[in-house]
Amino acid sequence: MSTFKQLIHEAHRRSLWQVLGIYLAVSWIALQIVDVLVSNFGLPDWVPPGALVLLVIGLPIVLATAFVQEGMGRGPDQVGPTPPLHGGAALGPADPSSPAPHRDPSGAHPGAHAVPAGASPPGGQGQGPGLVQGTGSLDLPSTRPSRFAHLFTWRNAIAGGVLAFAALGFLVVSYWFMWSTGIGPVGSLVAQGVIEVEEPIVLAEFHNGTNDPVMGELVTSTLRIDLVESPVITLAERAHVADVLRRMERDPDAPLTAELAREVAVREGLKAVIEGDVQPAGVSYVLTATIRATEDGRSLSAFRVTADDPDAVVGAIDELSQRIRERAGESLRTIRAGEPLEGATTSSLEALRKLTEAEKLTTQGDDPGAIALLEEAVELDPTFAMAYRKLAVLLRNNRIDADRMVDAASLAYEHRSRLTDRERYLTEAYYHQVVSGDWDAQLQAYRAVLRAHPDDVTALNNLALMYLGTDREAATELLERAVAAPGAPDVAYQNLTGNYIRQNRLDKAQDIAERFQERYPDNLWTVETLAIVDAFAGRPEEARPRLASLYDDPAASRFQRVRSSQWHGAMSQQRGRAADARRYYEQALREAEELGPSQELRRAVDLARVDLRLSLSRERALAVVNAALDRGLLEAAPVLDRPFFQLATFLAEAGEVQRTRELLGRWSEETPPEVTPDLVEARQSIVHAFLAERAGDYESALALLDEGRRGLDCTYCWMNQRARIVAGGGDRAGAIAAWEERARSVDTFLPAQLVQLPLAYEQLCALHAEAGNGAEAVNYCGLFVSLWESADPELQPRVDAARRAMENASRITGD
Repeated sequence: MSTFKQLIHEAHRRSLWQVLGIYLAVSWIALQIVDVLVSNFGLPDWVPPGALVLLVIGLPIVLATAFVQEGMGRGPDQVGPTPPLHGGAALGPADPSSPAPHRDPSGAHPGAHAVPAGASPPGGQGQGPGLVQGTGSLDLPSTRPSRFAHLFTWRNAIAGGVLAFAALGFLVVSYWFMWSTGIGPVGSLVAQGVIEVEEPIVLAEFHNGTNDPVMGELVTSTLRIDLVESPVITLAERAHVADVLRRMERDPDAPLTAELAREVAVREGLKAVIEGDVQPAGVSYVLTATIRATEDGRSLSAFRVTADDPDAVVGAIDELSQRIRERAGESLRTIRAGEPLEGATTSSLEALRKLTEAEKLTTQGDDPGAIALLEEAVELDPTFAMAYRKLAVLLRNNRIDADRMVDAASLAYEHRSRLTDRERYLTEAYYHQVVSGDWDAQLQAYRAVLRAHPDDVTALNNLALMYLGTDREAATELLERAVAAPGAPDVAYQNLTGNYIRQNRLDKAQDIAERFQERYPDNLWTVETLAIVDAFAGRPEEARPRLASLYDDPAASRFQRVRSSQWHGAMSQQRGRAADARRYYEQALREAEELGPSQELRRAVDLARVDLRLSLSRERALAVVNAALDRGLLEAAPVLDRPFFQLATFLAEAGEVQRTRELLGRWSEETPPEVTPDLVEARQSIVHAFLAERAGDYESALALLDEGRRGLDCTYCWMNQRARIVAGGGDRAGAIAAWEERARSVDTFLPAQLVQLPLAYEQLCALHAEAGNGAEAVNYCGLFVSLWESADPELQPRVDAARRAMENASRITGD
């Protein structure tokens, strides 16, 4: 017997209630299978409702079939015994062992009572099953088939169900074929050639027809969060759009209306824009969006969703985003794989509003205002991971309360499951950067972002920073990609400029700094960046006016004024003008009072190092630091922001061995458990190297210094100290090589690096002169003299010594 026939046979054997139970169980299994197929193969959203409709339609058909086949008489498919007559025994083949029943001559069954024709039998009305007088025969229950029996058969019911689901499958295949090939109204825009994968699309700000002043911005920014996750749609970065608006001589901070967005798209040769509208409908909101062709303004696709109340707005935006992504050409499977927006952001509309307002203030340079709004946002929703992450970034960028910064980064990490994939990886990387110090985890997180979004400027920039200490070529390549991207941020330009300065490629640094100013003409950091290039290129007469204009600019932040003073002081110190350097560092110290005790203490160390690094007055240097410590600045600073490392290296270089050891012990005791011990251990190894050098144990000093550099993944760090230790150990050739490496490049992009360059020239002047390397001695002695020729009188003896060495070397070489 075939499977199909066996199935029919089994159906015949079941009662009506059994059929109903079996059908419901099979329907549930079928819906589960459909759900799995939808999730794993990206079937359209209408497939589960379609399957449910077919099953609902099939239910009465199956029940009717069961009723006809089991309760309305038996048709041709009848199986089983004949029902009994009036509760008596069923008629059937005679039992050979039973005697034949006695019949009277009329042929009636013994005991039967005659009933007149047309009369009702006892107990009923009308003619029913039984004996009818005048027929002269026995009438059995009717075996004539019901008029529905041929229609409602199990064969027809099962075959109909199979055909119905086959038709549903055909519709799904047809839809997928049309969607993937761009045929008809369901064809994706990518398949139709209207847009291309990864080609930027401009997202206009949604028109706000509500009474809520930020509803349009809120919908726009939230929609952007989800669309950024799409592997098909690439939104033009806001920084790129602002740059285009500047070139159009339009206000880059003005709302990007639909009309203005199309102008930007036309100027940049982009094919499409997404525009939208938010309108009230009683307590509901109606969100509409249109993908519009740039060339002729025609609508490529339109969408409309409704949020029943304010709390449903985020869910409505999520639905709108999914429709846009599917129409563009993204697989439903990848769309559904992402976290729903309500889970990836916040269920609190008010908290989301605060984040939106904070983002706007950040673009306007009002970081303090943005920080205050973000604090309010996380109070409204303590699981708001995106707000925590943004808060941590702003606190760190503005050097505000490292404890709060670490708390915010840790809470963002704790609730990272509520983030989109990109934001989650960026949050994990930031946490490992500022809290755990796990270099490998940070690296993997940034790489994960770049696998999904190869042009993500945040990941490109931050990954490059990780390589600056170990592989500057790799860092250069990543930063070049970042500044070439449409949404290149200002920090990418700053970091690439600094990386070229580190490699002594000053022409390239100048080019990037000029491109930075062209791209962001109103950004004050461009002023500092150009000034720094001038400073390292030996053009103080150009650098100083730039720094002065930055310091005097009313729009400059307190931190920018501190930086301006630091660079002024470093340039003076590089030229041996100690008095001028002290004046500028004192100015930086005064400005830092508004930034908190940690920054104030760090600037006091900078001031003290003028005397220490130039070997002028150890007592005066210690007096500056002691005064800051006596004021309780170390205790007043947040625990995670206490500059133990700067203080310990200063005290070690000043010869305060016992105080240094005491500070190291306190540092270990006060380090919070969330800070990785490996990071502290690496930094303390460097301090111990300074102490070993002071004790004359150069072998141990070199081993400790290199151990610390490896622990911090920074092979270029503390090159001056390493060269000094090698020289102290008597390895002249090794010292020359180490100092020359320092002369060719710099450790970090900081003011202190300007100060160390003349010290490298002075050491190379002396070492080459001692080695009898006349030409090299003349070169480095000349470089040192050119920098210090106008040094303070107390430093002129060192200049005179360099001149004598240069004269002696000149005689050796015959010049």
